[in-house]
Formats: sequence, C-alpha cells, structure tokens
Amino acid sequence: GKSVGLQPEHAVLALGGAPPKAQMAECRSPHSPAATSAASTAAAFPAARIYAAVLPFTSASFLALSAFTPWLEVDVKKSYPEASPDDVAKMVASRSALFSFSHGVCSVCIAGWAGMLSDRFGRRICASLPAVGQAVGYSLLALVVWYDLGVYYALAAWTLTGALGGTFVFLAAAFAYIADFTRSGGGGGALPPR
Repeated sequence: GKSVGLQPEHAVLALGGAPPKAQMAECRSPHSPAATSAASTAAAFPAARIYAAVLPFTSASFLALSAFTPWLEVDVKKSYPEASPDDVAKMVASRSALFSFSHGVCSVCIAGWAGMLSDRFGRRICASLPAVGQAVGYSLLALVVWYDLGVYYALAAWTLTGALGGTFVFLAAAFAYIADFTRSGGGGGALPPR
C-alpha cells in the first residue's frame, strides 16, 4: 500500500513526545490565547479575595447598624420606664446621633491620613486595621448588650470601630489595591471592560 509520510515533529507528537519548539514559543507568547487565559485567571484571584473580604465586612456593618437602634430603644425604656413614647423616640434619636457623630469624626480623621499610610505601610495593613477594629468593637458591643453595661460602654466600643478607620478606610484600601493591581497589568480579571 501507499505509505503516508510523517513530518519529524508529527512523529514525535504521535509517540507522546514534546511539541515542536515553534508551537511552544507560540504558547509562550503573551498574545497567545493560552497566555491570555492564564493571565485572566491569575488576575481574577486577587480581585476575588478582595471582594470576599469586602462582603463580610460590609455585611457585618449593615447588620450592626440595623440592630443598633432597636437596642438603644430597649436601653432607653429600661433606664426611663416612665418616659412617654415621644420622649423615648427623642432620646433614641439623640443617642443615635451621638454614636454616629463619634464614629464618623474618628473615621474621617483617620481617613485623611489613610492614603499616605497605605502608600507607606501597604494596602493590606490599612485594610486590616479597620477589620480588627470592627471585630474588637463589635465583640465589645456584644458584651455590653449581654451584661447590660450601659450606653456609655457601648459608645466607647462604637467609637473604637471608627478610631481604627471604619468602613471608609477599609473600602478605600480595598479599592486602592484593585487600582494598583489593574495598573500592574492584571486589569482584565479585576475590572473587565464594558
């Protein structure tokens, strides 16, 4: 019968050998589909870690805010059982404003230095401090509620979460990390084009 001629590189591939050098060079090219896919996969991992950190942080913040006002109302009713509903509402509103003010002032003061500190010490440090502050502050709030320690202890715990940066610094550090990563060449996976 008529024999079919094989090129040397095809014979190597048929026997399970290594691919030809030309094809290997093409796979190593930064513009090849394989290289582009690998870069996109590598780019997705840092962004996924950031989003995985932002989600529980913001969820805990919203959960604490949603539970805080009802606890203030219960605390006011315990402290002033003879107060009318209007008086209770006024005291709850004034205490909520005090808590928001103390937390907000501390967060804004720290946020003013956050950019410089993140450039000097790194994004992870600036993202870790608010997370630690949130964990410690909310743990103290839980102890305050459990042992009924009073509103001033709760105010101190709430202020602590702002003194370590709060949500503003945490999100700023996370978004700065994404911006650094996209500028370094991994933007396809972190922020896909429109």
